[in-house]
Amino acid sequence: MPKSSSPSSITVEEAVSRMVNLDYIPTGFTLIDMTGAFYETADVVYHNAKVDQLSKEELKVCELRLAICESRHVLATSLLDHLKLDLANPETSSLVISPEVSSNVRLELNSVSDWSTENYGISIPEWIETSELIEAEVSKVQLTWKDITIKIYNDYRIGCFFGKGESTQSHFRKIGLMGVAKNSPNMLGGVLLGMSAGKKFPKFPMPSAGEKTALSKLRDALKNLTGIVEDPFYPINECDGWKPQFTLIDDRRNAAERAKNGSTKVSFDDVENYEPETWSHDDEPETDDFMDENDDASDFLSGKSNR
Repeated sequence: MPKSSSPSSITVEEAVSRMVNLDYIPTGFTLIDMTGAFYETADVVYHNAKVDQLSKEELKVCELRLAICESRHVLATSLLDHLKLDLANPETSSLVISPEVSSNVRLELNSVSDWSTENYGISIPEWIETSELIEAEVSKVQLTWKDITIKIYNDYRIGCFFGKGESTQSHFRKIGLMGVAKNSPNMLGGVLLGMSAGKKFPKFPMPSAGEKTALSKLRDALKNLTGIVEDPFYPINECDGWKPQFTLIDDRRNAAERAKNGSTKVSFDDVENYEPETWSHDDEPETDDFMDENDDASDFLSGKSNR
């Protein structure tokens, strides 16, 4: 993951500073001031080494230092010139100016990352990671719950598919659907499993306080999993109860069938072609944790009702 300090935009001088690996410029100085100072210092050291008649090996070290500092100074100057020329010709440049208000022109980091990689093969790891994060977040902003597919796998792993592109995996325990010290789903996990089988929640038209609380907690867990802030469920109605806006699949039986047939591949096409079956008590997972809750949600999951 990218560092939290990585910016979304950067000035021209900051960009070149990172390309030549100079991470500190004192107030009142420029990048070229600093690379020039290193160059001048190396030149003085080399001159003194010759005056003092140091050994051949010591002179060679001083000479190499001078050559490197000179090359770095020339590189920084040339990169600045190239960036400025590209900015002066926006029609042909891949650089993108950030809309951020600033006294200096700021460039969108992902465009600088692409520019430096394409032109010079200079790839800064945190730039790439930040660029990918920005693109992923923009993509997620454009997605709705109707674009999301959530699949439940063996051992209560959970997979989340964002359209037909990005995907992520987690676990019931990690997102609050299983107790920390237990190996079976809690009440919230049981509700999600029931919904994956097409079971209506709540069973009766008027939800109880416990059912409302359970749905609210499940809603928050799914928002945290996907990063989508809208409600993952349609408004409750008498016919469907709370119905997911996303595609929800219990893939545990499919996994068992694939293992039986000697196949381990999972095709995303399975998501679109899946038709949920009726959930019978024979299919019901062993979920003693949420059955022991003794509330409206556990009554729903166990097929009981106090109404």
